[in-house]
Amino acid sequence: MTIFNNIQPFIFFCLLIQDLISFEFKNIYSKKFWNIKFLLYLCERKIYAMRVVSHRKLKEFYTIGGHADAQSAIERWYSIVEDATWNNFADIRRDFPDVDYVGNQHYVFNIKGNGYRLVVVVKFSIGCVFIRFIGTHAEYDVIDCSTI
Repeated sequence: MTIFNNIQPFIFFCLLIQDLISFEFKNIYSKKFWNIKFLLYLCERKIYAMRVVSHRKLKEFYTIGGHADAQSAIERWYSIVEDATWNNFADIRRDFPDVDYVGNQHYVFNIKGNGYRLVVVVKFSIGCVFIRFIGTHAEYDVIDCSTI
């Protein structure tokens, strides 16, 4: 049984570390607590939200790429993912019922009524979503999305 199966002990652990950091003597021993601060950062990222790397690729697609009609759909996808806490494929399906798993930690999202495709790599253990490809449906048909 991992700590992620039952989130209550994990939250308690994070709060305990936060209390350790807030002691008055932390300034004297701050070098000893750098790893606890980093662990607390990881705890907060896992509890609260996923991180999308990188939002810039999405913005470039609808601004420079000439796909302005996809802006609202892409930004909606981005905001949902940033607020989500995913631990497995079922969690992704809860937020996006039409997502497909294509292997090798790659997932394909339909954007704007299947007009655009978004291929991402989801690393559940660190809470990150890496953008690998965004394009039209015709561009998607040309690539091998499980290895991109």
